[in-house]
Amino acid sequence: MRKFILFTFLWGLQLPLLAVFLLLAKELPAQATIFEVLGLDPNGCSLAEEQNLVQEEEWPYEEVPEEWINEEQVAAMAPKTYPSTSEAIALLKAYVGTQTGKAKDFLEGHLEWRDDLVLFLGNGKWGLRKSSGKQLIKPRFDAIIAGPENKGFVGYEGGQCNYYSENGKAYLPKGYLHIQPLQQDAFIVMTPKGYGLLDVKGQELIPPVQLGITPLQKGTPFLKVRYEDEKYYWFNVRNGQKTYFQNSYYGLNFFGDRYVIVDEQYLIDLQEGKSVFCGDKLKVKLLDAERGYLSVSSESDPLLNYIINPAGQLISKMAFADVAAYLPTGHFVVGYVEDYDPDITQRILSGVINEAGEWTVPARYNLLEQKLYAGKYLQLTQSYQEFGLVSLTGEEPIPHRRYIYFGLEPDGEHLKVLWQEGQVKYGELLNINSGEVTPLDALGYWKRSPIGNCGADTVYRALNIAGHMLINAKDEPLLNEPAGFILKNVGGKTFTIKRKAIVDGKTVNIDEVVDCEGHLLYKGTGQHQEIVLDDNFLYLRKANGERVFQLPDGREIPATENWSLHSWSFGEGQYVMFNDHDRKGVISDKAEVVIPPIFDNLFFHPDLGLIAFEYENQKQYLDANGELLFGGEYQRVEYAALGLFRIYKNGRWGIGRRDGTIILPAVYENAYLERGVIIASDTQGEYTVCDLAGKVLE
Repeated sequence: MRKFILFTFLWGLQLPLLAVFLLLAKELPAQATIFEVLGLDPNGCSLAEEQNLVQEEEWPYEEVPEEWINEEQVAAMAPKTYPSTSEAIALLKAYVGTQTGKAKDFLEGHLEWRDDLVLFLGNGKWGLRKSSGKQLIKPRFDAIIAGPENKGFVGYEGGQCNYYSENGKAYLPKGYLHIQPLQQDAFIVMTPKGYGLLDVKGQELIPPVQLGITPLQKGTPFLKVRYEDEKYYWFNVRNGQKTYFQNSYYGLNFFGDRYVIVDEQYLIDLQEGKSVFCGDKLKVKLLDAERGYLSVSSESDPLLNYIINPAGQLISKMAFADVAAYLPTGHFVVGYVEDYDPDITQRILSGVINEAGEWTVPARYNLLEQKLYAGKYLQLTQSYQEFGLVSLTGEEPIPHRRYIYFGLEPDGEHLKVLWQEGQVKYGELLNINSGEVTPLDALGYWKRSPIGNCGADTVYRALNIAGHMLINAKDEPLLNEPAGFILKNVGGKTFTIKRKAIVDGKTVNIDEVVDCEGHLLYKGTGQHQEIVLDDNFLYLRKANGERVFQLPDGREIPATENWSLHSWSFGEGQYVMFNDHDRKGVISDKAEVVIPPIFDNLFFHPDLGLIAFEYENQKQYLDANGELLFGGEYQRVEYAALGLFRIYKNGRWGIGRRDGTIILPAVYENAYLERGVIIASDTQGEYTVCDLAGKVLE
């Protein structure tokens, strides 16, 4: 029978050390394991015996109320006349013609791979060259998959693929429908019969007849293998170990190669292929992956938490209402329940124990933050805005009180605290290394945060008793007077100073823009906005209504269009921008309009060597010769993957290749790619599966 030892708790008094060690914790007889404490089978149980896990229902998204539309938006929504589709396409073709002569590699189609290696397109096929231009593999692949972390790349030819080195040599003895290289020098492959796993020499680790194989979690060696409907096992690529599961699990937390916590309920021993704890539902929380410390409680008694290792051995004989964290100093932040009115509610008070289970900080605080100061202090919270510090041996170097500021100084050695009594503010500096406390005669600045640079010097945003201020590293003010708030402009060289002023009896917002030395550049009534297009190339929407491009040399060029947003680059030195009508166009790094904002969408695809555009319900691609992909025969052309496109006309879909070859005619109800195969369906719901060359797979 459990014994409960209760000591009278007097708030604000230091308790004798013996009482501190046992304060309101539930101590158990000398039991060695959690199995005895909770009455669990020490042998665990097979995974097939575990309860089915039900995935949580997804919460529907709440609709966000529409905002009021301002006058500027109303003007932008006004109807506008645009060119015909043929005129818009002719404009793009003319653009391609002018750019091809200027840039040798414009719309060439290339992919920067690794180590100065470039995969490039030539006549619709992929090859490999050095960045210097030396060709290593002549263009021959229909599609490629390459990642900078991989030694080789996946190349597709004639509907099949292999894994190739930079000299063009295939790693694997034969081709597959799809290959996914893994970090552990292994490959997930797909054949007409199913998925499999190969080692780097092409030897089968898992026969290619599985229904699916997917990596479980990035950075771990585990794969999830579906070998029958709703039947799975996990495979460790490093050692070939299999762990069978009855269900598909969610919420995985691996630590080491042996253990994983599932849904914060199950501790799975992958080596033994079992659930370590069986019986009532438990809550399992990882405290420290290196040491394998866990906290465990039962669903029926969630305020009894035990600290254990993966073998189930108790680290402490005590049970706690909460185990918040393990600290690198060898301490646990824990809590117990204080009943100050059992008929109304309970609260958990926090303290600290060491690995021997001894209390070092009494459990008397509402909250102990997990951040350590100087490796020996924890921030405590006693009530709303009532903060303080407590050492891991229980001393408080400064009293906890309602501070208006509590934070480290830039030197990382001093903690600055400010509080107010009546209308007077006071402050102190605590040296967190020596423990010395120094009263402050002048409060200075607080809440410093780096906000930018002025040459080699850092500029800070900080608070003083009058408001926000821009200061340098010497705490010297850069503004004539404090502001309501200070924002760093996205260009990184200027700052917006926000103030309020009374104009004609009304309170208005005033934006001042200053440089990194605090010099006023301009001010206006309204909001200043900066959009970064490239290094030192900005688009400014000034508070005074001006819209200008700021060039790297500092010159400002008035905008001839009402641009509102920058989206993405459009080749070197050119940028796609939105106007107030949400139409896209292109401007150059000299602030010249290259393509007027008339398109619904506009993309530059360097990896495909194509320009994609949407205009008047059509989606098309334009190549380096200024020609429409597939001759403009289709109403919509949508890139799928692996150099293949979905093509659409007369209400039907097909598949085409980057070089213009039609793989499947546009006669299907739907057609799409799925991990290395093409799937097409007709109006009767019948499905056809093909390889990437269009060959039907049986």
